[in-house]
Formats: sequence, C-alpha cells, structure tokens
Amino acid sequence: MTNNKELQTWEEYTSIGKAYDYFLSRTQINVACPECGRPLWRRNDVVLTTYPEQYQYECDCGWRGTAFR
Repeated sequence: MTNNKELQTWEEYTSIGKAYDYFLSRTQINVACPECGRPLWRRNDVVLTTYPEQYQYECDCGWRGTAFR
C-alpha cells in the first residue's frame, strides 16, 4: 500500500486539469478568419479520422472550418 500523503485526491487531479484544458485544447494560428479577420484557433482536441487527418479551426466570432494541416 502506498502512502496517501504523497498522492493527490481525484478531485484535486481533475480540478487542476480543467484549468489547463482550455489552453491546451486550442492554439492560435497566424491566419485571419474569413468572416471577421481576427486570428483563427486550431483545435488540438478535435482530429477528424480522414486520411490524411483533418483538424478543426475556429474563431471567436463563431466561424468553424476544417483543413488537412
């Protein structure tokens, strides 16, 4: 049996992860949105299972699209 003082609780582990999920789930890229001109975000947590795979891109204005890179 391990020492419980060295381990995090499940609640601590999941609450820490939620803080980073938003920042890790999307990366801003240097491409203008076709609707509003603001920078697009690439979703790192959404990969379409095509060959080659496609990634989802989105903007804060609500625009969404997919591309192979």
